[in-house]
Amino acid sequence: MQGTEEEDRPVSPEKARAVALLTEYDTLRIRMREVERELGRACADYGRSMGVWGYHRDYLRLQLERENNENNEENVNANQG
Repeated sequence: MQGTEEEDRPVSPEKARAVALLTEYDTLRIRMREVERELGRACADYGRSMGVWGYHRDYLRLQLERENNENNEENVNANQG
């Protein structure tokens, strides 16, 4: 059985790079889904430990930003006084 014309041609460096990047992208997407599920469980566990039902990553992000802002304000006030 003869191969197609495309199969017989050598792979261009551009195509090889694109294929490699697509493969890497797909691998990262799979890992990202795993991390998102892990993060969801961790945030839910953390929320329940505080007595909060339905706690998720956006709430955690907001909490961390608020804590960071409060710490920055404390540092500024300590440096001024």
